Amino acid sequence: MRLPIGGRHGLLPDWGRRVGVRLLWPSGPNLEALFGQRAEESTDMLGSIGALSASLYHQSRGAVDESLCLGRMVRGFRRLSLELAEDGDVWHERARAFSTPVVLVHGAGHNGSAWTVLANRLRSAGFGRLVALDYRVDREPIDALAVDLGRRLRRVLERTGSERAHVIGHSLGGVLLRVWHDALGGAPLTDAAATLGSPHRGVWACGLPWTPSRFRFLGPGSPLFRHLDALPADHSSWTTISAGGDALVHDASLPDAQHVVVDGIGHTGLLYSRAVAGQVCFALLAAEEQRAAAATATAAA
Repeated sequence: MRLPIGGRHGLLPDWGRRVGVRLLWPSGPNLEALFGQRAEESTDMLGSIGALSASLYHQSRGAVDESLCLGRMVRGFRRLSLELAEDGDVWHERARAFSTPVVLVHGAGHNGSAWTVLANRLRSAGFGRLVALDYRVDREPIDALAVDLGRRLRRVLERTGSERAHVIGHSLGGVLLRVWHDALGGAPLTDAAATLGSPHRGVWACGLPWTPSRFRFLGPGSPLFRHLDALPADHSSWTTISAGGDALVHDASLPDAQHVVVDGIGHTGLLYSRAVAGQVCFALLAAEEQRAAAATATAAA
């Protein structure tokens, strides 16, 4: 699914054709009568020019938006809400409409402050038990980080008395969740999962010869991804979200997961997009509805 929000969409050629024609011929003359067979060619050329102009405009706008999001991320880097802190005394008691905990895992080089915007949207949707798990990618290898993530996530379940959790990851955080879910026995503990701009197929830049060794596991076709792709994991309850203007992760999809592309934003913009937050809330609410329906059917039987 592709969401044409604030960016490019599939109707640009037709849109550009209409705009280009009206700019040159505001009164809308009969092009066929004026130019015969060349009218269609002229219209197509104008459409291509209009489409290219609109594409360049939206790319420039997306680049500016990504820069603003990067600045916003830097400003809020040290402002982690106590309501999201792993060792806080608030989040594990704040069950609103839904008691299922929501575990948030940020990307490389970030921290729990990444989730400020999405956390507010999740609370509005009825999810009060939100916890952000921090990590440092430069301190441990990917498998050790995933093991530690699973240990801490089990602790969250123990503190809330829940059997399963919703999990959300941005960028590398989504890959960590996938390793835990697919290879380390996390699937039975996972309800709905959503990953934002997570390189499930690798990052092109990490496959370059000069890439630091600690990031080469993210290269396309690396041993990590070959191993994960070979596992019989079920991602039918997963939602993967890509940014149409993401210059770092071009494809954040999984073959058996629901995939959504939001245009007009970049890699960092995924954290601040209302459209992305809406898709995440929709995925979690759908999982809650399915669980409620299953419980009702079981009780009726």
